[in-house]
Amino acid sequence: AAFGSCITGFVLGFSSLLNINMDKYHYLIPSEKDVQLIGSIATMGAFFAGLVVGIISDKIGRKPTLLLLTIPSVIGWYCIAVSFWFVVDNDYQKYLAMILAGRCLTGFAAGGYSIVVPVYIIEISPSRLKGLFGSINQLSI
Repeated sequence: AAFGSCITGFVLGFSSLLNINMDKYHYLIPSEKDVQLIGSIATMGAFFAGLVVGIISDKIGRKPTLLLLTIPSVIGWYCIAVSFWFVVDNDYQKYLAMILAGRCLTGFAAGGYSIVVPVYIIEISPSRLKGLFGSINQLSI
C-alpha cells in the first residue's frame, strides 16, 4: 500500500525531469503552453480521482480500490514510456498526445492513492503503531 505513496511522489516530480530532458532534442522544443499543460494535467487527473475514488473505496473496500488504481497507473506509465518513441520519429503531436494521456492517467492514480493509502494503512496497523505507519506513508511521498 505504501508503494502507492511512492508512485504519487513519482508523478508529482516527473514533470520537472521531463521538461529538462525535452531540451536535449533540438527538434523537440515545446511551447511554454505545452510545458505548462504537461506539468498541470496530472493535477487535473488527481482532481477527478478525488471525486470518485472515495465513493468507490467505501463501496468495494480499500484493498480492491488499490488494486483497481494500478490499472490507470500502469497504462499511464506505459503511455509515457511509449511517447518517447515518437520523439525518435519526429512526430511532436503524437508525442504530446501520449504524454498528456499518460500524465492524466498517472495523476488519476496518484490522486486515488492519496485518498485510499493513508486510510488503508491506518486501518490495518496495530493500535500502537498507527502513528509510525502513518508517518512512513507521508515520507514516501
